[in-house]
Amino acid sequence: MTISRLRDVVENCYNNGQYTIAGFRKIPAVASAPGIWSDITMAPGSPKPNYYTGTELAATVFDPRSTLYHGEAVSPFGKYLHKISLSALASVVQAGTYMLCDFLMYYPLIDMDSTDEQTFTNPISLPRYASGDGVRAFLVATNPYVGSGSFVINYTDFNGNSGVTSNLHLCNTSTNIGTIVNSTTTALNTVGPFIQGPGNKQGIRSVQSIQFYAPNGGLGALALCKPLATFTINEIAATTEIDFLSLHPSLPKIEDGAVLGLLCCPGGSIAACWYTGVLTTIFN
Repeated sequence: MTISRLRDVVENCYNNGQYTIAGFRKIPAVASAPGIWSDITMAPGSPKPNYYTGTELAATVFDPRSTLYHGEAVSPFGKYLHKISLSALASVVQAGTYMLCDFLMYYPLIDMDSTDEQTFTNPISLPRYASGDGVRAFLVATNPYVGSGSFVINYTDFNGNSGVTSNLHLCNTSTNIGTIVNSTTTALNTVGPFIQGPGNKQGIRSVQSIQFYAPNGGLGALALCKPLATFTINEIAATTEIDFLSLHPSLPKIEDGAVLGLLCCPGGSIAACWYTGVLTTIFN
């Protein structure tokens, strides 16, 4: 069943107890740079941090214990994001942009110093959004790095076309763990946290390899996720609350088993910043 009217939310969801309201708290332990995207799923707090561990270069699903809690499985009903609120108790993260994503799978232990082609294995497929439609990729640092490298990936797009090579991507010099390496403030990379390419604008199903053309230092993981919602925090200690029923044209759908987490593009360092928030989901 779908939600098509305000009455569906009030009568079918809240009056019947078909909703979940859950809080979360994250306190990043490492710094970030202004204008550079970072992965808050790696931060300590509740839920538990995601460490991007696994078999080298093999597709690995995200630990479900790392998800922002959104309720149990509701099939055959549909589950939707009604509201999200978030506060950041640190002045340097003012005017930050945040993206709620469903984290799907990743390829760990990429040697960002090697210029050899590193071939991935895919013992599993996407756990959700099987075709790859709307799925995006980013490269996150799991160890400190030097930066200024460049790389390409070979991937299969949402139509099943394989062997597609992305354009050359430059790496930032933020050097911090949790930084999205391909997120830079240069003229070539001002499009957000995701790897861009001529064939992946509508989605990526799997990735076959990565190759650096200049050493970047450190280790990384290539992650695949489905972006669900984007919002901002405009002022310190002022909670941002987004009601997707009244402020947006549609309610983001949340699949059963989704591993929800946040990417952020802050105005400064997120180290020791207290992030507190509440997620409200409904099903019908």
